[in-house]
Amino acid sequence: MTMNGSIQKFLLLLGLALTGMLYVPPVTAVSVGFESSEGYVVGPLSPPAGPTQAGWSGGAQAGFTNNDPGDEQVVGSEAYQGSNSWHYARGYGSPGQGTPFSPVMSDVAGPGTRMEFSIHFKAADASGDGSEQNLYLGTAAGNDRTGFNVYLENAAAGDGLHLYTYDWLGGASSKQVIATQLPRTDWHELEVVAVFDTDPLADVYEYSVNGNLVYTGNSWPNPWRLSMAFTPAYGNRIKFADGGGDTPAHDGFYYDDLEYDFTAIPEPRTAFLLLGALLGLAVVRRRSSLVAQQAGPRRF
Repeated sequence: MTMNGSIQKFLLLLGLALTGMLYVPPVTAVSVGFESSEGYVVGPLSPPAGPTQAGWSGGAQAGFTNNDPGDEQVVGSEAYQGSNSWHYARGYGSPGQGTPFSPVMSDVAGPGTRMEFSIHFKAADASGDGSEQNLYLGTAAGNDRTGFNVYLENAAAGDGLHLYTYDWLGGASSKQVIATQLPRTDWHELEVVAVFDTDPLADVYEYSVNGNLVYTGNSWPNPWRLSMAFTPAYGNRIKFADGGGDTPAHDGFYYDDLEYDFTAIPEPRTAFLLLGALLGLAVVRRRSSLVAQQAGPRRF
């Protein structure tokens, strides 16, 4: 085998090895479709007299607060996929415990991780009843909100569903609209991708609606904590809360196909060292090729 052939084979093998080293599968993942095959039954997600279904909780407490009959049911009448979905009509609006927290992961999103979250949602009222609900990453302790923030509103003004978030800009939270006038009678998909830096001010959140990237920025919880001299907080579940004051007239939203996972990000210095090794080998290959060309064809 020629020198160039040896180098090509070495580079190929090294590339395959580096691909394996740099790819880190999700640390942990949760997928919820509210189906019977996942342990869900039609009825209250947090029965007043019993434990919550399939790992849900009120965060640091067992069940949901302000949980009146019909407020939070697994239903078989609506579904994005499969047979069931979750109808969250109204409930508690606390920033801490007591609101619905989805099943916990074994690991926690934090510095050096990438989070991917997606959920499908649909308004339960087709005329616009003013329902408002909030979605966050819930803290590992189950007593606060952190990470991303998304606010859903079924506007009573007659112009459909609205989604917005709050970024941290200029030392304060700033409202950013991420979707308007979404049809109430359709299912929609919300996706959030977050990369957590060692400095929360450098965290990056990407918000997509129905497959379209609509906003990129930061999120307010941890920058606000830093501004108040508090310690940043990180989470391992999704927190839902009522933003409409637990109003009986609100019929809320249906939710389905909830998924989230965390992936470890390779330490930057390691990635740069590996990239430098590849570039160095590429230079060696180029120099060997030039030497061979200058020497001319070999004679036997």
